[in-house]
Amino acid sequence: MKPSPGAKLSINIIGAGRAGKALGYLWHSAKSLRVQDLVNSSLKSANSSVRVIGSGRATDTICKMRKAELYMLSVPDAEIRQVVRQLANCHDLTNSVVFHLSGALTSEILLAAKEKGALIASAHPAKSFADSLGAAKSFAGTVVALEGDRPAKIILRKIFKKIKANTIDLRAQDKVVYHASLVLASNYMQALLKCGYDSLFSVVGNKEDTKKILSSLASEALGNFFSLGASKALTGPIIRGDFAVVEAHLLEFTRRDNKIAEVYRALGVVALEIARDKLTPAQFRAGKKLLKR
Repeated sequence: MKPSPGAKLSINIIGAGRAGKALGYLWHSAKSLRVQDLVNSSLKSANSSVRVIGSGRATDTICKMRKAELYMLSVPDAEIRQVVRQLANCHDLTNSVVFHLSGALTSEILLAAKEKGALIASAHPAKSFADSLGAAKSFAGTVVALEGDRPAKIILRKIFKKIKANTIDLRAQDKVVYHASLVLASNYMQALLKCGYDSLFSVVGNKEDTKKILSSLASEALGNFFSLGASKALTGPIIRGDFAVVEAHLLEFTRRDNKIAEVYRALGVVALEIARDKLTPAQFRAGKKLLKR
């Protein structure tokens, strides 16, 4: 797949939501791809995505899209199989690359496109797309995990390099644990911070003060983890072996909100393992007994 001299590869975007808009905007801004046709949940939202990207033509159905060298499916995981079947039914995909952005699903879900002549792959950016333009502005250095047909990955590696991303290769069988790991470190971090925020706000009573306290502490903890490692970064009662304090925490959380108590207990087990080398055998046994209770 090589465009004529001076031409750029064309890309059609199916599902131009937050991730689709951010990537389309980046490729258009870098003048590395020609954003051609976009399909979204409605023609109105597709037109809105075109305005954000700064290029492309909104269409209301996949069948009305013009043929492109690249097709990006940035739709929810549950919709990928249905969408690729529509694409394969409407288009000759010979010499095209069809790829999706799912972190958990493999390229195998795109077999309907492969049967119509496409190269298939998955490309997952390890990036939060809560805000499309914000994500685009901070995208440089983002790691994109590639899986699928080797020729497709070669092409994807080049186009992601154009927008300053770093790429890695993943085996199909490793995608689920890869994605689950990112969910723990990103999505569940939001859930953990929400637990801490709700609990702290219940006693501080002021939103701004609560945010200031948690923002400073959480930012320091995150920085310490990556600069020092978990063992050296861990502070608090568990690594000190102060399990009377841990027990008081559990009792109070259980009284106030048992859901938070269970989160505290589960993460306490992990913290105990991190602290194991800093504790005496007796302290470790006491902590384990308390947290498993």
